[in-house]
Amino acid sequence: MPDAVPGERLHQVGLLMGETRREVTNIITDTQMDNIEHNIVVDIQNHIPCPQPSCLYNNAGTVDKELLNDVIGGAQEQVIGWYKFRRNTPQQISLHEQQIHRSMQAVLEAPDLFFLLFTTHSSENHATYVLEHRLFKWLESCRRFLTLPMTITNLGQVGQQEYWASPISSRRPSYGDLVDKHKRKFMSKGGDMHGVKDLIELNRDLQNRLQDHLANSPLPHRLC
Repeated sequence: MPDAVPGERLHQVGLLMGETRREVTNIITDTQMDNIEHNIVVDIQNHIPCPQPSCLYNNAGTVDKELLNDVIGGAQEQVIGWYKFRRNTPQQISLHEQQIHRSMQAVLEAPDLFFLLFTTHSSENHATYVLEHRLFKWLESCRRFLTLPMTITNLGQVGQQEYWASPISSRRPSYGDLVDKHKRKFMSKGGDMHGVKDLIELNRDLQNRLQDHLANSPLPHRLC
């Protein structure tokens, strides 16, 4: 069967895995006035590539629920969007991709899905290749896709000073299993860290011993 979209079989598609969180930042200005910013941060932690676009949808742009479940393997809650890589095409969402996005929203019952579009093109002499990317989100009130700012945090400049609002999280099973394995060595069932508790008790004993020594010493002393 011929492709409904030219070159569709040459495109790479997949799912974006991660989490979406809300951040509230309170910035105090020189006039001592609070400037509160509310931001929605999309943390893309992983991706699941598909061997062929037909693994997710058909030529009409309808997402197959059974095929989608086979790809994500029960990790539906971690799906925050999908991506597509196209060659020698403009950075605009096609009508076919809009239909895929709406169908995926309905299948996953997730209206806040994101779409990450990658495109590449080369110069006339093929000496320079350019890779571009744009992150889109469908805004129902405007009935159109909006372009969102995107930052690749692991490619920042060396020596750049930044304050991170939250630690980098990881949902990979291997990471979680490794942390759970060794966590029992350092933390009790109640969540207390053994090392910190032991150091606090040691410091308390040293303070008590020092106070007893100074109280029984005939030399003049003063406790601060």
